[in-house]
Amino acid sequence: MVRLTGDLLFVGSVGRPDLGGAGAAEDIFESLRRVLLPLDDLVEIYPAHGAGSSCRKAMSAKAGSTIGFERRFNPAFRYDDKRAFVEFIMAGIPPKPAAFDRIVARTRGSSPWPRPSRARNSAREAREAIAQGAFVLDLREVADFGEAQRARRP
Repeated sequence: MVRLTGDLLFVGSVGRPDLGGAGAAEDIFESLRRVLLPLDDLVEIYPAHGAGSSCRKAMSAKAGSTIGFERRFNPAFRYDDKRAFVEFIMAGIPPKPAAFDRIVARTRGSSPWPRPSRARNSAREAREAIAQGAFVLDLREVADFGEAQRARRP
């Protein structure tokens, strides 16, 4: 079984409670206990961030882990008392990244996300856009993509 843990559980750490302070730290405690602790030790976890992220200190460079490993080595799992956990989490919040307030505004819906272009482009237009630094995402269904590739073969 695999779980994507997003910003709740990282390898070696847990998420930041910046959006809600101590109340959010209590929510993290409850989510860890109610959702993750009951899982089997062999359940693999894949967090949204890793080492180098300013989301939390002491995050590992590992891309994934298991519940058993985190239960044994992640300091956040050492607290059975909610108040002690909240004090631990609130004491270790690193400085906010420069873009944090903008990210929070977008997450809360008070600042719109940039809307990507959904225009269909010819191959030439796509190459020109890429040359100018754009990213091109091919949203065709797999079968349609394959059919287009087969049609190009002599």
